Amino acid sequence: MYKVCIDAGHYGKYNRSPGIPEYYESEIMWKLSNLQKTYLEKLGVEVVLTRSNQEKDLALQARGKAALGCYLFISNHSNAVGSGMNENIDYVAIYHLVSDATTNADEISAEFAKGIAPIIAEVMGTKQGYKVLTRKAGNDRNKDGVLNDNYYGVLHGARLVNVPGLILEHSFHTNSRAVKWLLDSANLERLAKAEAEYIASFLKGNKAAANTSAGAATPAT
Repeated sequence: MYKVCIDAGHYGKYNRSPGIPEYYESEIMWKLSNLQKTYLEKLGVEVVLTRSNQEKDLALQARGKAALGCYLFISNHSNAVGSGMNENIDYVAIYHLVSDATTNADEISAEFAKGIAPIIAEVMGTKQGYKVLTRKAGNDRNKDGVLNDNYYGVLHGARLVNVPGLILEHSFHTNSRAVKWLLDSANLERLAKAEAEYIASFLKGNKAAANTSAGAATPAT
């Protein structure tokens, strides 16, 4: 059975929308993560959550490393720009692993990102579509002498256990349209279902993932 690790981006009451106070990134992404889990399990995919409950705090790297033995690590978020509302910024951003010649985890991560980004943007109806991105650390985080480590702690953790990792930024909680959309339970259900369907189809159709023996990506030869 395919196994996926899903990470709700934050815990407790964290990252409140500056213009719509009922929105907390932590709460909505926890709901989305659990909906993804429900739909994925219906599709025959085993799901591991990084948090046992919404109030549990965990270190960034530890959350990524919780994906050990999984085929994918996915961290759910909504983004922010500035300190107040900004109605001009409304797009999906998907971060995947930086290029790494020692494994195919980065290639699987990039392929997944390019496939799911337009799906999320279409479901959410973002005004500026989507972006597929990477962010490299400025230092040698794993001390291997090569500057090819991931800036984001959760992705660094996933890469340390050789699992393709993604951060899914579901537009911006500094944008009123996006916030109101995410607060609608029916919308969140549609989003989770679409994402789960893509994840399941990607896993079942991806030869690189299918050929791994323990769920993690294989080292490059």
